[in-house]
Amino acid sequence: MSDTEESSSVTLINKLDFRDPLYLHASDTSGTSLISIKLKGTENYSVWSRALTLALNTKNKKGFIDGTCERNTYADDEVLLNQWDRCNAVVLTWILTSISDELYLGQIFSNDASVV
Repeated sequence: MSDTEESSSVTLINKLDFRDPLYLHASDTSGTSLISIKLKGTENYSVWSRALTLALNTKNKKGFIDGTCERNTYADDEVLLNQWDRCNAVVLTWILTSISDELYLGQIFSNDASVV
């Protein structure tokens, strides 16, 4: 990638509006824990699911789990496709940090937040 292409890519990502699901705020890191409850299984799924859905909605990332923000939407734009991959990875880590160790082992190799 040339310097011009790289700077235009950076500019494009920097111009994403905070309402865009591909926008990542500086606080949207993979180390962030969105909710304090850990999914154990069916016994607390409804509470966990509601808490995680609310948290993802506040981050404008709910589309990564309900399928409304799909990767193929950005197939024509490599920069946005890479940004989608990055956001999906962040959402995946948020999910993985909110599930029990037993469930974690079954999901760690997943690639798509909406599947998990």
